[in-house]
Amino acid sequence: MSLANGLYSKDPLIQLDSAIKINRILSDGMQRNLPLGTKDLIRSGIVARFVFLLHNEEFPKLQFEAARGLAIIAAFKPDVVVDHKVVPILVTLLASSTDNVRGQAILALGNVAYHPIHRDYVLQCGALTPLLIRLYKDTNLPMLRAAIRTLAFLCRGMPPSTFNEVKPALEIHLNSSDKEILRYVCLAISHLCYGSVDGIQRVIQAGFVPKLVSVLRRPSPVLSAPELRTIGTLVTGNNHQSQLLIDANLIPSSVNLALNAELDIKREAVRVILRATVGGSPNQIKYLVQQGCTKLLCDLLVCPDIMIIKLCLYGLKNILKAGESEKNRGDVNYYRQLIDAAEGVKKIKNLLKHERNEIYDKALNILETYWDVEDDEKTQKPPR
Repeated sequence: MSLANGLYSKDPLIQLDSAIKINRILSDGMQRNLPLGTKDLIRSGIVARFVFLLHNEEFPKLQFEAARGLAIIAAFKPDVVVDHKVVPILVTLLASSTDNVRGQAILALGNVAYHPIHRDYVLQCGALTPLLIRLYKDTNLPMLRAAIRTLAFLCRGMPPSTFNEVKPALEIHLNSSDKEILRYVCLAISHLCYGSVDGIQRVIQAGFVPKLVSVLRRPSPVLSAPELRTIGTLVTGNNHQSQLLIDANLIPSSVNLALNAELDIKREAVRVILRATVGGSPNQIKYLVQQGCTKLLCDLLVCPDIMIIKLCLYGLKNILKAGESEKNRGDVNYYRQLIDAAEGVKKIKNLLKHERNEIYDKALNILETYWDVEDDEKTQKPPR
């Protein structure tokens, strides 16, 4: 009997054995980018059979394996799950009395919602309210991790989820000691305020900023990057909002991470500093400079990471631009002098030899605008 045929057996134990073996193949297939055997399994009709078995409340182990199989498939073939109208059934299973069935339903919904084209559909199927109930009631750590992950994916996109509806759950779990939960809480908050001054204001008024900065002060590889990404989103607000974030003392923490953290975290910390320079008021730019941001951005110009170099060049250009508007007493750009003192000009000139055209162009633009680069220095442009 083939594995797929085993799912159709009248013996529940044979069904269970087949489901377990199929899920092993599916899980392995997901890690290996869908080998032929996995594709054949899906073509054989296992999705429809898993959907049928989801209703078998009298055999929770089999119901669990069916939900697990669909969760695996949803991770790399969400269209298949959506086409089989599984999402509404998964939503009803959020109220299941069996913990592991409920957990797999949450995971499956998260895997579908992770794909932007399906996020709205999951919301339309009514997933948000029962998911929030789970976040209030459940205490099982793996289930809470899956639930907050799913919530983060549901908060991504436009229009965002209703802030007041999700705020209590985020507020509760922002106090969690679990790094994985905090990671997805930060992502959810970031999604809720992305590209929206009103969204940023709601996050500030909710009192989330001091808690986010507190989390930032106890960094970890798992947590710091998404947490910094959230802070970076918040910094893009108006001057008043940016000042509230500066007052929360996040810049010194960002500078420290940019200097000492691993590459991914370093990149996000520099991004926070860059965004703070965009449209910052004269006093805000002055504060950033006083916190060592100018020297930091100059020092990181020798970093091997292309993205960090680009972010640093953007940040330095914003600071220099602010210095031009603040010129007084002898028509001197004070920030230009600081960059000179930090050997920033030398490092920017060295970037004229960089193999990436975009780095060359940005470096040359700064030098032409603020240092009147000589023609012979421009000839260092690499061949294209």
